[in-house]
Amino acid sequence: MVRKTLWFLTIACVYAVAMGQTALAGSPTPPVPEIDPATGGSAISLITGVLAVIEQRRRRATRVT
Repeated sequence: MVRKTLWFLTIACVYAVAMGQTALAGSPTPPVPEIDPATGGSAISLITGVLAVIEQRRRRATRVT
């Protein structure tokens, strides 16, 4: 069983290197892409709008009863 596992790991590592994937154990991770400020602003305005709609629905529900 151990021989099959080692064989599989060897083949997987060779395939990863052949495909250009060099992020093996011990290598540095690739940099994380930064968030665009315009996208962050759009997300904040969307969340603010949704919260405003929810608040207005709650006010109307309490006023009717």
